[in-house]
Amino acid sequence: MTLTAWIEHPVTDRGISFWRDEQWQRFSYAELADGVRRKATQFREAGVRHGEVVPIVIGQSADFVLSFFGLIWMGAVPTVLPAPKALSGTSGYTPFVAGIAGISGVQHFVSEERYSETLTAALGTTDRRVLPLESGWTSCAESGEQRNDGPAIMQFTSGSRGNPKGLCITRENVEANLAMLYEWQTLGDHFGVSWLPLYHDMGLIGGMLTPVTAQAELKMMSPRDFVREPLRWLREYGHERFTVMVMPNFGFEWLVKRVEPQDVRDCDFSSIRSVISGAERVQPSTISQFGALLEPRGFKFTALTPAYGLAEGTLAVTGVPLDQNAVAINLGQTTAPFGRRVEVLLEAEIDGAGSVGAGWMVSCGVPLAGLEMSIRGDDQQELPECVVGEIWVCGASVARQYSTDGGVIDTNRVGDWLCTGDSGFVYNGELYVVGRIGDSIKVRGEVVHMEDLEGQLADVLRPSIFRRSCVVGSNSGDQPVVVVAAEFVVTPAERVAISRILSGIIGNATELRWLQLEPNELPVTTSGKPRRREVWLRHHTAATVDGDQT
Repeated sequence: MTLTAWIEHPVTDRGISFWRDEQWQRFSYAELADGVRRKATQFREAGVRHGEVVPIVIGQSADFVLSFFGLIWMGAVPTVLPAPKALSGTSGYTPFVAGIAGISGVQHFVSEERYSETLTAALGTTDRRVLPLESGWTSCAESGEQRNDGPAIMQFTSGSRGNPKGLCITRENVEANLAMLYEWQTLGDHFGVSWLPLYHDMGLIGGMLTPVTAQAELKMMSPRDFVREPLRWLREYGHERFTVMVMPNFGFEWLVKRVEPQDVRDCDFSSIRSVISGAERVQPSTISQFGALLEPRGFKFTALTPAYGLAEGTLAVTGVPLDQNAVAINLGQTTAPFGRRVEVLLEAEIDGAGSVGAGWMVSCGVPLAGLEMSIRGDDQQELPECVVGEIWVCGASVARQYSTDGGVIDTNRVGDWLCTGDSGFVYNGELYVVGRIGDSIKVRGEVVHMEDLEGQLADVLRPSIFRRSCVVGSNSGDQPVVVVAAEFVVTPAERVAISRILSGIIGNATELRWLQLEPNELPVTTSGKPRRREVWLRHHTAATVDGDQT
């Protein structure tokens, strides 16, 4: 299966439906393939060159499919960017887009009309003239596919710890990962409903490219529509034969908070074979509650398939095999120090028996076919089971280069092995992900991950506001410092509870500080994760100007 085979041999009996203007608009793959070939002609006649990187700012619509695959079909390289509002809270959309233009030499872009002026202004800060391309259907004649021997996709990220970089994802990378996903999921002719943002790898590769290249029936809606009406999204699975769900943990959190059992009494969820949760730490209590909500209507807990992946792997690296119960283990502690052995006290299959508390971690499964994984220590030597180290991966889907303002550079590799920057360990052959190595501090000689600390705060802060906060830390001074940053006012009672919980992990020798942010000011990456480096710099600046933020 290739990236463009569906354009050459489209089917007429399956297609994609888009939620627009309160109704589903459906197009067959034959209609879309015809539009893609015509779109490629239009782009070529507008001056787009082979190998040119072209930003796309379009939401879930037929226009996106036509533009994205039209560029690939003619040999250009699409890069999907967030809309201006999606990056609220960062240092600004204009510098972000201008930085991308400087890295990739942007000469054209395609966007929804409402974003064209903003993008023109942002891209106009460069020395070259950048022209908008028309989106939508075109009457141009069909064109033949051109060769594409460079990157197939450029995946830019605002980064959680640094400046934007363009990940060069080749056709080999994409097609290898798609083959792994097909084998893992054994896709049928009905995929599912995706609301994931298309500028994120989970939405682009997992939610769109996987079903489209397999020509499976697919429905797409915007993230805003999902947040506003999660029940509408869920009921599509209850009334159609869709088999796959793909979203991060917070999507399942949102569903179990907003949907009651009586809301799905007329639904049948027995066709769901795979519920893929990744992109952030999977909480066992969340997916347990989600499964319990659907189980009376035919859902099987064996459909829960937590996974681990990253952009440099194109998307997926590991996953729980189909028809196998996902497993959670209890370590009897809230942290898993780097280089140390963890002790597994309890092991349990995830079911609807009830939520589990602190100290539990969910298995992210085994490497997908064609990928190798290794846990390495500081000396780059492989570590035994249950010892925490850095996750290394190797295989055809692993990207090898970034495009930066300093030129093309290699990804962080040792030989053919990608050093992911994530820490984890293996138990019974399955991967357990601990967190980002860079997002950690040393306390009494032990490495403490910020994600571990945030996981403890979820039990204190109100669920509706938890995601408007983050925890950052540093060992740069005389003693370790941890900062709790929030867009909302943390009440005195919440401060006491947070201090009590965190001091039990980081000890009294670590200084705890507070940073008050304005609404929508929390810096985030394009995938919605906190930009901890920027949060720390804001805290440092505030402390320098106004005194300590305590």
